[in-house]
Amino acid sequence: MSDFEKQTMLRQVRSIPSRYQSLALEGMIHFLDGKNRLGTESLERSLELCPSDDVTWTNYAAILNQKGLYTQAEGLFQRLFYNACPECLNKHCYLGPLGDMEMMTKALTMIEKYDCEITFGESALNTFKNMKNFDEKLRQDIKNAASVVRNIAEEFGLVCTRSHVEDDGFGELAFTCDLRR
Repeated sequence: MSDFEKQTMLRQVRSIPSRYQSLALEGMIHFLDGKNRLGTESLERSLELCPSDDVTWTNYAAILNQKGLYTQAEGLFQRLFYNACPECLNKHCYLGPLGDMEMMTKALTMIEKYDCEITFGESALNTFKNMKNFDEKLRQDIKNAASVVRNIAEEFGLVCTRSHVEDDGFGELAFTCDLRR
């Protein structure tokens, strides 16, 4: 897309009467254009104006994960608990970095509390079910391994398309993370 087309698109979204929607779309355009700081600023302002907008939360979480900005995505995930956005948590569990049993438990508890259908993929749910039976030390080891992988992925601009924990039934575990550039 040319600079002229981007500027035209930005002018169009800025003319939307609903300011929070305009800012949300502007933020997505900036992110897609590689201007992550401007994208973040616009989306944050949008959420300040309308903290209950599920669409903005969901799109924000998705773009952060698609860009491999996991530290920022994890911060957003934590904020979702305070904004009681179970539909967003539902989607973010699937899209976001896994391996943190505490965060997954909080998310599932809230999703169940608000009686939302669980839609975040069988792989994520299987990871949760597997980890539920692990002792605390093993959970912490998996969380640490996931954190190292996320940090490396973020540093090198890699995107985690899927991560999960598998048990072979004989006591051997594997933490895997599929990465792409």
